[in-house]
Amino acid sequence: MPLHQQKIVVSSDEFKEVIERLEEEIKHIPTHNEGKMIFAHFFYAGCDWYIQDWNRETDNLFGYAILNEDVQMSEYGYMSLIELTQDGRIELDFYWEKQPLDKVLYDKYPDYFPNPNKELTVFLYPLERFERNIPDETIISAYESPDEIYPEVEKLTPDEFAERINDDMFNDQEYYVRFIKY
Repeated sequence: MPLHQQKIVVSSDEFKEVIERLEEEIKHIPTHNEGKMIFAHFFYAGCDWYIQDWNRETDNLFGYAILNEDVQMSEYGYMSLIELTQDGRIELDFYWEKQPLDKVLYDKYPDYFPNPNKELTVFLYPLERFERNIPDETIISAYESPDEIYPEVEKLTPDEFAERINDDMFNDQEYYVRFIKY
């Protein structure tokens, strides 16, 4: 925990439960995390450090950093725990709950990062009405708002599509197939 936060919360009974919970969670930050789970969050003035793992021998953290809200230049990397905690301005998020990085990024920057909750969906669209390489957005729009110009765009789960193929009910001479996260 950053030193300036320690000075405030250690002397306060108000934060006793928060500190106990944080200390327990910090103990469980893995030394090597193959997944993309984020266990802690530090922040300051448009900068965010999302902590994925912690090498206790070197006191180096590994995670994802977004500096000055510049998501285009955000990146994975190592950071020093000492630099983060002794800066005097960077704070540890007391109310952070462990969650996957893709969800964290989408929740904070939905216009830049993809929605991790979208599922792979199969769209069938007629050869006679569409070019093969039309944008995904056109297919989705035609599905969501069918009209005389774009009828018959069909949405299936991958299992439903496999069933159609396996039961010889799919006519590849009439439809293009596109897999889209929707």
